[in-house]
Amino acid sequence: MSLFRKVTLVPCNSVGALLHWKVLLLLAASLSEEERAYWVLNFQAPEDAQQVAEAIPIQPKYPEAFDAHFHLDRTLHRLQLQQGEMKDMMDAVPVEESRRTSLVGGVSIYCDPETYPTDQHLRDLPQYISVWGGIHPRHARYSVVRVNQAVERFQNMLANPRVAAFGEVGLDHSEPMKYWAYQVEMLEKMLPFLEDRHVLVINCRGMEGDCGTEAFLLLLHVLKRYVRTHHQIHLHCFTGNRYVQDWWLERFPRTYLGFINKVRTFSPDQITALQNVEDRRLLLETDAPYFPAPGSRVSSPSQISTVVEAVAAPRGTTVERELEISVANGKHLYQSQ
Repeated sequence: MSLFRKVTLVPCNSVGALLHWKVLLLLAASLSEEERAYWVLNFQAPEDAQQVAEAIPIQPKYPEAFDAHFHLDRTLHRLQLQQGEMKDMMDAVPVEESRRTSLVGGVSIYCDPETYPTDQHLRDLPQYISVWGGIHPRHARYSVVRVNQAVERFQNMLANPRVAAFGEVGLDHSEPMKYWAYQVEMLEKMLPFLEDRHVLVINCRGMEGDCGTEAFLLLLHVLKRYVRTHHQIHLHCFTGNRYVQDWWLERFPRTYLGFINKVRTFSPDQITALQNVEDRRLLLETDAPYFPAPGSRVSSPSQISTVVEAVAAPRGTTVERELEISVANGKHLYQSQ
């Protein structure tokens, strides 16, 4: 009995400490929802504890999902949660029970140099979230001095070990034509910093109401001079047709194609390109805070299921299958870096 009185938690000096309620509580907290459900259902509690056990809800297991493109900073700003974190963003955007998913991975985009995150902010992000650092092509409209400053900030951000991807960068021809040449110039200032370890994330957009063939082909011409053929590329928010798709994959066969809710407005030619995407090259994106589900003013990764539904229908497959494919591809491209 005298030995038992000497058992302590801090410092832990005996296996007997495992019987302490604090230790048992920590062990229970470390279990997954599925493991907790197993113990609750298979090991009966004492009779006087049955009512307590029955009152504890067993959380349903939602299908896994991977959001390959969202803007955490912009989404928090839209939600007026500038000091918030991932959980705050997810909780702030409602999702129907039947459309809930369990986010097992995602990529947070930072493409506004003036509001790049601090190193501490990046360290605080969940480990299952990868990070991109880039400069959106729309920033090319600013002065030469301001663009050069942005490129310098971009180079510094790439040095952070949390930054796994180079981008988003590219061309945006929805901007006035007078800025198009400036976008090419800015891109050419950035591409020399691209390393083999980076996933190159491309944003390419055509003129309003156009699928962007001319923009994609111009961008392809620029990239040929700087990017090796077998570099891993993520074409974010792909809106091209089969012609663009074939040309791009011929030059860069390790390209992944990302799709957002914009799929719902695709032309027949764009649908054909979507249907032609190999399973191993498909990524799904919310592009939060943009393209929200009906009834929402802001999107978030919690709404990735609406994108899955939009993509699954024209591809003639199921939501479950598209989720499975996109999770595998997202993890392979970003979490294996």
